[in-house]
Amino acid sequence: YGSIFSDIARMLYPPPKTAAQVAALVGCGERNIELCLAGKQNWSGDAIAAIVSEIMRRHHMRNFKVVKRE
Repeated sequence: YGSIFSDIARMLYPPPKTAAQVAALVGCGERNIELCLAGKQNWSGDAIAAIVSEIMRRHHMRNFKVVKRE
């Protein structure tokens, strides 16, 4: 797959709904995430933050918070 973020996203959200689930978290288009998963586009900061937040949530790290830059 190439990208570590793609591998992690597929682990957190198994195919075939990987792109749809990540896009819903990030608030972007599903096609955008499909391109990231395919390695044809760089991951946005928001997408990386959403993946990291999900990892932290699953490991019950409640004192961790990811916020968007203004």
